[in-house]
Amino acid sequence: MLQASKSPWPANRRTRRNSFTSWWNGFAPGQVHAVRDLLQVMLDPSRAPSPTRLWDDEPLTAEDGTLLRRPASGSSGTSRFPHEQVLAELGITLEEIENYREPA
Repeated sequence: MLQASKSPWPANRRTRRNSFTSWWNGFAPGQVHAVRDLLQVMLDPSRAPSPTRLWDDEPLTAEDGTLLRRPASGSSGTSRFPHEQVLAELGITLEEIENYREPA
């Protein structure tokens, strides 16, 4: 027979509210925003991020559409940005990567 799991919140409504308030007040501002956003998405799934949703108001151009339909870089055997070029722009050498050791 299954037993109901105990709630982490007290049974008394006022005590439960005080417990929740103490718990909520322990969040940093960034965490409060993250929880708010999560609750909004849970309550209204249309707010969830979508690969088809644009994050700006600028309409897509024909060139944008072509680039979005193109296979990802590397899938055709060619790279759009040479690895060495990216590393050079970041000020990193291949030798540094090859000799990298995790901090102790």
